[in-house]
Amino acid sequence: LTILALLTALALGNGAVVDGYVKTWISGTEQAEEAALAEDWETAQGALESVYRHWDQRQTFLHIVETHDALNETECSLQRAMACAQLQDKEEFLCEVRTLRSQFRLLAEMELVNIRNIL
Repeated sequence: LTILALLTALALGNGAVVDGYVKTWISGTEQAEEAALAEDWETAQGALESVYRHWDQRQTFLHIVETHDALNETECSLQRAMACAQLQDKEEFLCEVRTLRSQFRLLAEMELVNIRNIL
């Protein structure tokens, strides 16, 4: 029973950590989107670079707790969004940054302690 309680506490803590990361990344992508809509590409690029630095610094932890496929897809989307910002391609950028937010949300969702994730 003690082991089960410990595992539950670890799972809840892990979910909270990932959720905190995701909130930071989503906030950064929202700032990037707002900047792109205003045609402020320097700010958009800076916001995404900040998201990427935060993302990159957490890769060891993320590779322990998340699936590699989900991380790879998110990384590719982040790289595409940064390339679109660099090219100042607003339509593609908006599509990529919105996809990226969905992928970030999926990472947090995968760490929730619920029946769907347990089964």
